[in-house]
Amino acid sequence: MTALTGITLAFRSPPRPKFPPRGNAADLPTPKKVKPPRSHWDMLRERRSIADLEQVLAERLALIRGDRGVDGDGKNSQRKSA
Repeated sequence: MTALTGITLAFRSPPRPKFPPRGNAADLPTPKKVKPPRSHWDMLRERRSIADLEQVLAERLALIRGDRGVDGDGKNSQRKSA
């Protein structure tokens, strides 16, 4: 026999309802408005115009091509030996 023989547990949690209780629509909370997700491009467009973005892109590409030694033709201006 175990030490708990004859002891009954008086507390049981009440069963949970499967569905929310029905009520008026006024009783239900109003759902919050959800903002659509914004991409990085959307945020850039809020701050800059297309012309500004094209100018920044041209500047960055010129900087990158200058670092790599690439001409406007897309050919290497500096050849590295093998």
